[in-house]
Amino acid sequence: MTGIPIRVLIVEDNPADAELLELQAGEGRLCPERAAGADRGEMQAALDAAQWDLILSDYMLPRFSGLQALELLKATGRDIRSF
Repeated sequence: MTGIPIRVLIVEDNPADAELLELQAGEGRLCPERAAGADRGEMQAALDAAQWDLILSDYMLPRFSGLQALELLKATGRDIRSF
């Protein structure tokens, strides 16, 4: 079976955790095209570069937080839903 292509932005500072999220998505038959960002600048660059189907964010990052990531996303004015 082939997977469902999905663009996933992972906001995570730990590469092992980001890889685990990607592997879990693959087990759910999704084919994530992933970009990672661990701080405000990296997330902003990723948001500017593409449209994302799903954004997964760590809640506590060394220089950034999940709440700040959500505020940054809201500032783009994109139609978003948070879960």
